[in-house]
Amino acid sequence: MHHAKRSTSTDALAGLWRLVFAATLGVSSPAAPTATPSPAGAPIVRTDEGTIRGVDQHGVQAFLGIPYAKPPVGELRWRPPLPHANWTGTLQATVHGAACPQLYGLGVFAGPPSFIEDCLFLNVVTPKATSGGASAGLPVLFWIHGGGLFDGDSSDYDVTALARQNVVVVTVNYRLGLLGFLAHPALDGAKAPFANYGYLDQQLALRWVQRNIAAFGGDPTRVTIAGQSSGSASTIAHVVSPLAKGLFSRAIFQSGWSVHPSFDYTSLKDAEQQGVAFAKAAGCDKTGDDAAACLRALSVEQVLSLQGTAATIGPYTNAGTGIVDGALVVEQPREAFASGRFNHVPIMNGLTRDENTFFLMVNEYYTGRSLTAGEHEQSVRQAYASPQYPSGTAEKVLAGYPLNKYRTVSEANSELTTDSILCGAGPANKAFAAWVPLYAYVFNDRSAPSYFPSMSFRLGAYHTADILYVFPGYHGGNLGRPAKLTPEQQQLSTEMIRYWANFTRTGNPNGSGDTPWPQYTLLRPIYLSQDIGGPATMSEQEYFSRHQCALWETVTATSQ
Repeated sequence: MHHAKRSTSTDALAGLWRLVFAATLGVSSPAAPTATPSPAGAPIVRTDEGTIRGVDQHGVQAFLGIPYAKPPVGELRWRPPLPHANWTGTLQATVHGAACPQLYGLGVFAGPPSFIEDCLFLNVVTPKATSGGASAGLPVLFWIHGGGLFDGDSSDYDVTALARQNVVVVTVNYRLGLLGFLAHPALDGAKAPFANYGYLDQQLALRWVQRNIAAFGGDPTRVTIAGQSSGSASTIAHVVSPLAKGLFSRAIFQSGWSVHPSFDYTSLKDAEQQGVAFAKAAGCDKTGDDAAACLRALSVEQVLSLQGTAATIGPYTNAGTGIVDGALVVEQPREAFASGRFNHVPIMNGLTRDENTFFLMVNEYYTGRSLTAGEHEQSVRQAYASPQYPSGTAEKVLAGYPLNKYRTVSEANSELTTDSILCGAGPANKAFAAWVPLYAYVFNDRSAPSYFPSMSFRLGAYHTADILYVFPGYHGGNLGRPAKLTPEQQQLSTEMIRYWANFTRTGNPNGSGDTPWPQYTLLRPIYLSQDIGGPATMSEQEYFSRHQCALWETVTATSQ
């Protein structure tokens, strides 16, 4: 679900998740917009493509299921997306469009399964009575959902609370899994960007925003792109992409960026080897146009059958991050950030205090049992084996997290794997701060409620827990259970929504000034601790001490 490095590549946190698991574990017809009768008084907007009628709900105006691209079916599968054709009459934008093809994955995070390729829709939610009115010129938050780049849906996120902060919020569907991120010689190199089709979808949606958002009361010069987990990886891809220049003015990385090597994107060489293996498994072991035609003739069900199962990521799926394709992503993000070769915009970058408990939750959800000491040790020894790491590295890491210090093996495993990533955030933040305004944070509410069933270990501030605070009512996919915030947590939610809205408005989460959230600078590296009890800051020294970064600096310094 998070960032990825491929040799057999999955994502960064999911890569660690896979180490934990190692011991255990049809095309629809394109639907054209149609004109239907509209209720009197419903909000109406005229876009470049045609007229749209939305709905008043919960004190905001929602325009749902707006098609921004031609359906990526038939000959348009595995090609850059094309803008949607204009329509006549009025499009009734009152329900969400179909989710992109996916299986259940990551426990109760997403779902239900979808087999509908005609899925490139976006949603716009505005404060009431602002679209095209006197309050025009509002800041815009463009939200990219997470889900490992293989599941998830824009309809899972209720953006009402953010819109009520006088922000126009856009959420977007994009191609996922093998249909969204696939490199194959027969599909690549046709004088057009390739491989990162899901990212290309997102950029086409951003261009739609530039053309149309003023009609909804939004300011196209103040667009913040934001996302969580693989939505953050997507945001990072656009920040480093030369093709995205001018499409946004700020960026939020939620469960964001670390220089941990498992966050590297997949090389084109590895991705094409993966794509060729997928084609062979699909019965398309051909070359040139024959291979491309064979792949495009596969049913959605055939593609998804090779993508994985509800509980596992298949060997052909590029999960968590995209591909260094040479056009949209021209180099590893770590190289782009270090050199300054990226779109210079203010950045918010943060992680959760207990990132990896989420993946242990997924493991326990599917296996029905908790991690054992033997499985924990085996996963660490696999992660830090020679020749990538010098002999004795695994022993050093295990000694830093003795099992007798923890109530459960899962908590030990989570802290070990999480710290290795959080310690990589320090160098990442220094790279950002050398070029752009940066606000760094850690989500620290270790009492956060869970939308998963009960687990055998303490979850803490797990990966995705912060979504419940920025998008109140979030409960994963349709299998997730609603999680209620306490009054103290509701106050934290209010604070976080205000930070996100202020940053979208001004590039400063405080709105103005430097409190309560100081800017992170090379001379004053400060993190905001997002926790109940009110905002608090911590120095980078305190942050490093809390996460045993002195240990992890020796591990990363000696890795090859």
